[in-house]
Amino acid sequence: MPSLLDSIRFKTTATIVIATLGLCLCALLAHRAVMYQRGVWGAGIYAGGDPARAYPYLVNAAQADLLSGLNAAPLLDLGEVGTWAMDDPAFLKYHPELSAPLAARLALVSYSMALERRPTSSTALAGLADLFRRMGSLKIPSPARDDQPTVDRLVEAAYLKAIEMEPANYFWFAYLADYFVERGQRAKALPLYGRAIELMPDLSWHYYLGASGPLQADLFDTAKAALQRSLATNVVFRHEKIESNFGYLYERQRDYDNALEHYRRAVELAADPSQYLYQVAVVLSFQGHDDEAIRYFRRALERGTLGARLEQAALGSLGRIQLKTGDARGAVESLSRARALEPTSYALRLDLGRAYEALGEADEAGAEYRQAISLDPTQPQAYTILIQFYRARRDFARAIPFARRLVEMFPEDANLKSQLDALYREMGGGPETR
Repeated sequence: MPSLLDSIRFKTTATIVIATLGLCLCALLAHRAVMYQRGVWGAGIYAGGDPARAYPYLVNAAQADLLSGLNAAPLLDLGEVGTWAMDDPAFLKYHPELSAPLAARLALVSYSMALERRPTSSTALAGLADLFRRMGSLKIPSPARDDQPTVDRLVEAAYLKAIEMEPANYFWFAYLADYFVERGQRAKALPLYGRAIELMPDLSWHYYLGASGPLQADLFDTAKAALQRSLATNVVFRHEKIESNFGYLYERQRDYDNALEHYRRAVELAADPSQYLYQVAVVLSFQGHDDEAIRYFRRALERGTLGARLEQAALGSLGRIQLKTGDARGAVESLSRARALEPTSYALRLDLGRAYEALGEADEAGAEYRQAISLDPTQPQAYTILIQFYRARRDFARAIPFARRLVEMFPEDANLKSQLDALYREMGGGPETR
């Protein structure tokens, strides 16, 4: 008697079942791939600065079921979009179906569902904390209604849980510190800022330090102590980079001697010290030590490893110092090289024009000044320079059009009108009726 497994009916049925299961699996995978791609596309549009256009892509990706229902990424992005949409008039105008309270609800649901899909998501917890902070500042009713102490505890607990889940993420420490500063609890914030800096000793990442200017004394002391700890504990950042950030910290405080000390340590430690030599040169130029600054700029440029941005900055600074110290030919050479790296720089064109003028090459100087105007015709500086340039050569016919343009740009400025009248008088024609 033949076996059932060898029968045609069984083989046909098994083939159909396997093919059907394979097709179903392929369909599930294709569905997941399409939904995943929608989420990636929406995230990319949002990262590009267009949350209103990203919103429908993220909603579709977040609503997907089957295998796509395991993906928390679109929910995290949608939560962030909802949080920032609460007080974004352009977004709310583009999507009139959403109001600020509905955007807040969208963010809350998105982050909550993200935690269901990915319970270890520190991003979702930090997002919830940020949501409650913004709801409070915008006076949007929160789940805790008017119970502000409860909201405060929710925010703090969410940030602390995010830190517990991802203790190396310095942003969570900084965000919690920001919250304490908002609540007037600066003493609680400073150690958290310090921990953030210890974890990430590149100070350019720490927005709360600002971009320039001296720091408050307590924040400076916090950052200094954190960098000192980072030298002992941080195994990711090389010591020369931390020393460089020490130098930057002192430079912000206008303490140039200490800044130089740390920059020079970075030079000694680095296999390629070019960028640290550049930093030394900049501080020396601030101190007025022009000859020494020139030497360091040249050393920084010798290896050719600065990268285009720093190389252009070094050449520009070197050229300006050379012009200041009377080396017009050297200034032309340095500034010409800088211009080649950044041909659209208005300031470099003016500096190179001055260098050519000091060298006695008037045609080249005039060409650079005029090129600056073509790069940015709204800036008055090049017009003023060209007026004086041609006036000194008694070429009033060329000076007058630039003077007239300044009067057109600033019709209320009596000095510019007087300058134009004086040019007509000097030319011997008297003021033209305008």
